[in-house]
Amino acid sequence: MREAWESVRDAKYPSYANVVIKEANLPCALDEFYDFFLSDSSLHSVADFQGITQSDIDIKTSPWSLSEQDAFSFFRTIRYIHPMNSSMAPPSATVTKKQRYRRFGDEGLILETRTFVKGIPKADCFYVDDRLAVESCPEGGGVNATASFEVRFVKRTVFKKRIQGTSDRVVTEALVEYEKYVRRAIEEEREKEDAMERKKAAAEEAEGVGVKVEVKATATGVSAAVFIGIALGIGILAVALVVIFWRRRYGRRRRQRLGYRLVRGKNEMLDTGFVEESTYDDDDDDVVDGSLRQKLPMDLPQEEEGTVELPERLTMD
Repeated sequence: MREAWESVRDAKYPSYANVVIKEANLPCALDEFYDFFLSDSSLHSVADFQGITQSDIDIKTSPWSLSEQDAFSFFRTIRYIHPMNSSMAPPSATVTKKQRYRRFGDEGLILETRTFVKGIPKADCFYVDDRLAVESCPEGGGVNATASFEVRFVKRTVFKKRIQGTSDRVVTEALVEYEKYVRRAIEEEREKEDAMERKKAAAEEAEGVGVKVEVKATATGVSAAVFIGIALGIGILAVALVVIFWRRRYGRRRRQRLGYRLVRGKNEMLDTGFVEESTYDDDDDDVVDGSLRQKLPMDLPQEEEGTVELPERLTMD
């Protein structure tokens, strides 16, 4: 593929005598150059260049079609109306460009253009051939572009010198403008890529912050739930302790009162003779504590402090 590329690039025929741009380095890859400027869907197409910088109108571009002869070349046609800025020429002319595109792998590409003009004097006497050679530049990066052209006459005319001079000036200016157009377009594409990268990074950062906030919120929720659970547990424990305390305190008093009533009732039954023999036992020592002794009948004998001596038939330990 390298040999084929070099043979086409260095060919002497057809000749392109006027070299306007020579090995201008462009900061893009070979595929990017095609995508940016030559593909059917390119945003910076030849038609776009003609309309912006050359003020051409009514531009129509056919899609690329594969050649039936060599199955290697692609052809398309571009037609438009070009305004004429000359007092000796009509206000506009119809222009037809026939283009041939060839790609040599990763080595380079060739765009050849033949331009015909109608609507001006002696337009049938000549046409213009120009060639754009774009070569990969692995050493320095990017690609090197070379643009050249030649005016070809097909008929004799006394205006040849004038046509030659005017054509050289117009085509040279157009090729110089095209290089500027290409550089601006590449910068725009790089700015778009940078903007997309920044947007992507910002989205990823925002997503990361969202995950962190969500994790923090979850951790906070878990901590709050744990705290609430502990608080509820402490509350329930406190209530249980209070209930146990009050049950013990009031339960003791209740048993004391109940014990007093039992003792008094049984004593009364003994005095009346209703009960012949009975024994009253209570495991709770509090039944016979000081408060109970104070409420027992005063005539009950007491042997020692803290003990109530009951009749034989009723004894309380």
